Amino acid sequence: MQKSGNPYSYEDLVESLKQSQQYGFLSPQPIEKQIKHSIDFLSLLPKDIGRALDLGSGGGLPSLVWLYLDQDIEIVALDAMRKRTDFLLEIASQFDGIGGRLKVVNGRAEVLSHEEDFRESFDVVVARGFGSPAVTAECASGYLKVEGHLYVSGRPLDESNRWKKEMLFELGLEFDEVLEQNEAHVAKITKRNQLNSTYPRSSKALKKKPLW
Repeated sequence: MQKSGNPYSYEDLVESLKQSQQYGFLSPQPIEKQIKHSIDFLSLLPKDIGRALDLGSGGGLPSLVWLYLDQDIEIVALDAMRKRTDFLLEIASQFDGIGGRLKVVNGRAEVLSHEEDFRESFDVVVARGFGSPAVTAECASGYLKVEGHLYVSGRPLDESNRWKKEMLFELGLEFDEVLEQNEAHVAKITKRNQLNSTYPRSSKALKKKPLW
């Protein structure tokens, strides 16, 4: 049954993420701690965002937190695992505060990024635990507009060294900086040029021959 009332409240958010945790889509860490990390992550993003993509949305972090923080934002949540996207569809049907703002897409990121509706059409892409830096960059660039931004949840130490600047250039990307807020460490990368149509490559190529 859909729960009436706007906006999507903190209590709604906690309930959503507890369901996600029960399904095994989130770590067993306290929900409030996981929310806090996502809030810190999202605080590093610009305030006015157009079209947004959560790349590998998993159990709903950070997209569900984002929908709570910004009651106007619309997010495309993309994940290859059907159980996870079914869960997010279930959440969207339960809470009318996000039902019209959360679009859930099931499919392979490297495949969907070649489709016209998705190709280089997003202002911001966020990624949390999606994959290695090389795979994340290659897939994300397929979705980003020129001058759009990729924000990747990273590590507290040597995060900038994980991103190979010359290979990012091959993907039309430029590494900007590592942003920090409390325990959140976020790599910010900007799309500078259009992506060659050969990218992203197939899942087999991404796995066997990552760019770095």
